[in-house]
Amino acid sequence: MKQLSTSIIFCSLFLWACSNNSAVAKNTVYQEDTTVNNNPKNSKAAKETEKVLKLDTFSLAPAGIIDGCGAEFATDSLNYAGGHMVYMSNLGENHLIKIDNHFILLKEAENKKIKDSDAEKIYAETLTGEGYTITIKTIWLKNDGDELSIYGGTLEITDGKSKISYNIYGGIGC
Repeated sequence: MKQLSTSIIFCSLFLWACSNNSAVAKNTVYQEDTTVNNNPKNSKAAKETEKVLKLDTFSLAPAGIIDGCGAEFATDSLNYAGGHMVYMSNLGENHLIKIDNHFILLKEAENKKIKDSDAEKIYAETLTGEGYTITIKTIWLKNDGDELSIYGGTLEITDGKSKISYNIYGGIGC
């Protein structure tokens, strides 16, 4: 009986010691988390000064900017079919995107035909406007009728501080 009492006391002390070590570990984790959350880079003020580039969709361009033949790109084929575009162009002077709910009219800075054969068509275009540089790289996927070609690719936005890239899918034609 004395041995049983001693065993129970020993087990109780052991469990009590383990639970105290666990509490210390929990406090340590909490303190580390608090330290991370107090890091100036994670503060609310720092987040407010960081500008995150957000590309918005639109279905219609402002009047007179995109008329006739052109290019329309969305982030995927479903958005393209639904008319939710992230880029439009009249294949001339006017190129349009929408960032943070604001239309940005872009001008062409450079246009390259990387490959232009019957089997493969790859293009790269750089556009600038309002402090943004947009790089669009496309590859021909298929023809859709006589006057429309479908392309896939990427659209990259840079404002000098941030850079973000989107997959794009869309059509070029009349």
